[in-house]
Amino acid sequence: MGNPLNQATTLGPMARGSFADVVRGRKGTSYPSVRTDLVNAGAHWVDKAVVVDGNLITSRRPADLDAFGDALLRQLDSADSPAAAAR
Repeated sequence: MGNPLNQATTLGPMARGSFADVVRGRKGTSYPSVRTDLVNAGAHWVDKAVVVDGNLITSRRPADLDAFGDALLRQLDSADSPAAAAR
């Protein structure tokens, strides 16, 4: 599989280490308190419940999990997703 789906309920875990390579130049969201870390890692931070940037899906907080789940299911069901390619 060439382009795996990446998802996170916030981008906070991705702000450091090798995950910085995943977020650099990408749009994503997180708790507002993590915004500075993500921007410093090269991410374009957006204050929305869910942000989809290609194969990266993020949400801000547990209250956004319904919207996150809907976005994840749409991505998995899309013709471009790795899961659809595996069918």
